[in-house]
Formats: sequence, C-alpha cells, structure tokens
Amino acid sequence: MRTFVYGLDEENTRPIILLGNNDALFDTGASFPICRSEQLAKELGGAEDEKLNGLTNGIFGVAAGKPISGIYYRIPSFTLKDIIYPQLPMFIPNKPNMSTSYIISASMLYGMLCEFNFVDHQVKISIPD
Repeated sequence: MRTFVYGLDEENTRPIILLGNNDALFDTGASFPICRSEQLAKELGGAEDEKLNGLTNGIFGVAAGKPISGIYYRIPSFTLKDIIYPQLPMFIPNKPNMSTSYIISASMLYGMLCEFNFVDHQVKISIPD
C-alpha cells in the first residue's frame, strides 16, 4: 500500500490543500474536478485545442435542472501531489462562483482509503496494492 499525506489549510474548516500556489477544496458532492479559470487550467497543462463547450447541473449550490455553462479542458497529466491522473477532464464555468482555485472531486479518490484529520490538519490518502 502506498500512502501520501497532505497538509490541510489550518485557517479553514473545510478540507483545503495547496496545489502549487493555489488552493483546492475536496468536495464530496462534485462529480468531476472544477477550475476557476482557463488560465489556471493552462497552468496545469490544459490543452486549449481540446477544450469543449458544455453544460452541467448541480454545482455551486444550483439545483439540478438549471445548467451552468462552461468549457471542459482535458489535462494531459494532472498531479494531486504524488497521485497522477492522466487525461483528466476538468470543467471551467463561464461565471465561476468559487472561493477556491480548484474543486477536487471526491470521486477522484474512488478505490483509495482517505482520512481527513482536522485536529492535525492532514489528509492521508492510501492506495491499496
């Protein structure tokens, strides 16, 4: 089993880590990762020629049935510290209403053991062999 430990933002009560110089919220309600801007997606290595216009429901507290417009970028190699996600689709809303730079979908942790420790301000992610 491989285990990775990440520091949580001590100033926040929500599970937020740093990705480079930007903050990222772990969100159990998100179906896919979300980025605040095209510029941030490009910093992650997003390929502009692979962006697709799209709609999605149920983000930013908006009930299903009220679509949010935006674009999908494909990030060739998204790295969550030590965990690599090849060809990761990421949604960028046209009118972002985000308090963090990124929203990391908890579904990205499927098949892993994940422990949020708000006392020691850590998240531990273990990948079974």
